[in-house]
Amino acid sequence: MTPTIPLLTKGDVLEYRCYRLLQKMGYLVRRQQVILTIGGISQVTDIDLYGIKFNLEFSKDIVIVECKNRKKSSPLDRILWLRGLKEVVGAHSALLVIPGAKWDIKNYAFDKGVKVIDSEFLDYLESALDINQSVFYGLTDSRYYELLYSEWKPLLSGRNRYRIVLDFLHIEAKTTAPYKGINRLFSEIKWVLPSLSTREDKASRLSLWLLYEIVICMCTFLLSLCEYLQILSPADRRGYLEKYLAYGDWNPQAADDLLKTSWRVAIRLSKEQFGEALQIPGEFHRFPKPDYYKGVLEVVERFCGNSKSSINTIKILDLILFEFVFKGKPIDNAFINSFFSLGADYDMSIKQMKNIVELIVKYGSVPDSYFKPILDL
Repeated sequence: MTPTIPLLTKGDVLEYRCYRLLQKMGYLVRRQQVILTIGGISQVTDIDLYGIKFNLEFSKDIVIVECKNRKKSSPLDRILWLRGLKEVVGAHSALLVIPGAKWDIKNYAFDKGVKVIDSEFLDYLESALDINQSVFYGLTDSRYYELLYSEWKPLLSGRNRYRIVLDFLHIEAKTTAPYKGINRLFSEIKWVLPSLSTREDKASRLSLWLLYEIVICMCTFLLSLCEYLQILSPADRRGYLEKYLAYGDWNPQAADDLLKTSWRVAIRLSKEQFGEALQIPGEFHRFPKPDYYKGVLEVVERFCGNSKSSINTIKILDLILFEFVFKGKPIDNAFINSFFSLGADYDMSIKQMKNIVELIVKYGSVPDSYFKPILDL
């Protein structure tokens, strides 16, 4: 069982500046990412910032960031720690952001696969990317979201359903196979929906936030799935999804045989107890495809058919959901296009993004009112 670890914590300005920098560079970023031992029994460590960005062939670039705002702290132990953590999580880049460091320490870190970024270079990067230092967007807006995190803290104490969903999204999802993750998320949607209401109470707002985080996580799983499915024929894609969404890692024949054996036992017991054998329809003798199989296949086909626009979906969706939709602000297409410098690719990226939302609405039975600003684009 996953230990109760504080996930929605407050961060300092340096952490949010680095978050905003990676966001501007096109990464999907989350704070306070936790690494656990097998079975989620003990916490190994946590990562200040964890970012992912998808490439044209749907492979992922992963960046981890450690932020230290104290001038007196020694960076050497953090450098070695980041080097090991980089290998553990499969990151391509590891950044240590500190107020300042001598050139020899920067050189030592670079030789170990870690980049040290000091305050001067951070200022330069923000300037080069035309970042307004006084403005934070989406989940980098700590003034807005940290007030909510404080309000939600009592609801996330203990092992309740809110906490179980959050643990999966922020801890377990990083190491979950995409097909398993998709199945899990559709089941979590069924739990989140009844907690939503039109009332502006804490539980309803938390449930809506979790729903939007589920959508982001679903997008991540679908893009990850495409890394392998892109190289398959359409027929093989169908076969792969049919097998893994229905059976997971199980052998289909063995799973169906087990199901048939269970039915035979039930038939025998019903005859012994009630004098009449159960009538089991033939389609109950094998595991069915989930009803969302067709929708997942359609999204995968569209993603694989245009990877250039589909890999933009996750960063656009993250900004739209948490800067505009959740805050109740009208979506500013010109700003979003400019923020990510997408140019002519923006319109197609929006279409691909809407495919994700439509999948959630249709097969998760989610009222489209929660996504109306996106569906109206």
